Amino acid sequence: MFPTTKIREYLVTPDRLFSDQRKATRVFFNGSLRYRFRNKPIFYRRWDSGQVLDFSQNGARLVLRDSVPHGTPLDLRINLPDTLFPLHFLGKIVWIRQTDQPDSGIECGVSFKRKSGASKTSPNEKWIHFLANQMCHYTLRHRQHLKPRNAETLADLEAAYHLVYREYVHRGYCLPSPAQMHYSFYCLLPQSRTFLLEKDGKLLSTLSLIADTPCGLPMESIYAEEVAKIRRPGRYLSEVSLLALDRPAFNARTFSLTNFMKFTCILLLFKYMFDSARHMGVTDLLISVHPKHELLYRYLKFKKIGPVKSYPGACGKPAMAFHLDILEAEQRVAWDHGVGTFFFHGETDPPKVDQYFRWNARTVRYMLVDRLPLWIHLPSNCREYLKQQYPGLT
Repeated sequence: MFPTTKIREYLVTPDRLFSDQRKATRVFFNGSLRYRFRNKPIFYRRWDSGQVLDFSQNGARLVLRDSVPHGTPLDLRINLPDTLFPLHFLGKIVWIRQTDQPDSGIECGVSFKRKSGASKTSPNEKWIHFLANQMCHYTLRHRQHLKPRNAETLADLEAAYHLVYREYVHRGYCLPSPAQMHYSFYCLLPQSRTFLLEKDGKLLSTLSLIADTPCGLPMESIYAEEVAKIRRPGRYLSEVSLLALDRPAFNARTFSLTNFMKFTCILLLFKYMFDSARHMGVTDLLISVHPKHELLYRYLKFKKIGPVKSYPGACGKPAMAFHLDILEAEQRVAWDHGVGTFFFHGETDPPKVDQYFRWNARTVRYMLVDRLPLWIHLPSNCREYLKQQYPGLT
């Protein structure tokens, strides 16, 4: 096994977290690597030893023995901490400078070659998971400036659904609406919850947890068979829905798993939702997401349960179904470094399960009739269920 190296620090410190617009979170550590030049004939390519100083999802800062010109393509084998085998990257030298000790080699910046498709932001999935694990540990230590909580007032909910509307319209997931809000009647069920993440009173992110009821779950409109296989006696299903992050607060061009601000907010909001779901007795979480986010949910231990389909509820955009068995995940990954210890050991803030907005016939009518014309499109069984839950709803 290769010797373990130690993570020393993050360049992005807590006080700079939301003001620093670097394109990538960069991790400092002392690690070994092997490299060779790809612009030489194959029989002249030899592997030499070097050193890694730091890296991000875009590239790395290295110390090499040889002096090379800009643009030189490299094969790299980097030994990450606690990994048995080195990870292979293709890169290109983009800058060079002399080290403080001339005899020790040259310092250079290497840009990783990007791949097409879902993994275009990541040369190697193991490397992405390693970086995300370090973010989990860092988030646990430095989360005081972020506050996850339940939506407790109608104003909280309107602000959340307005954020969802802004972000979904921008991405083409919903159509423009005079109300400038996006939600479904599932959000108004008494068992459903909406969660917020704030910094200094400013809403940064939101998501909703839709409980399974006789009305079913939103994703059953295209994944009915997949959900039916999970819905069994003794199981309590809930669907994670309407996730949105305030785009101007983040670097919109970076990947969620390697953008510290995005990933921290997603982690904390999911953690608070996850703790609340466990307190509520939820056994299974389901979610349908755009295929480009597959790596994020695989990192969060969700398992793919359905093929890519066109989702009418998102203006026909592609969707992929994922499932998390909470008990099985706890047994399987609870002691994994990073995501396992983050989700299964300790709580962000003890979830205030009883502090949430309680719908009544008046507020439900306001949201289903006055704000958005949803009532006229509801199936008859869902109308009857809402009338049972909210006596006086007409």
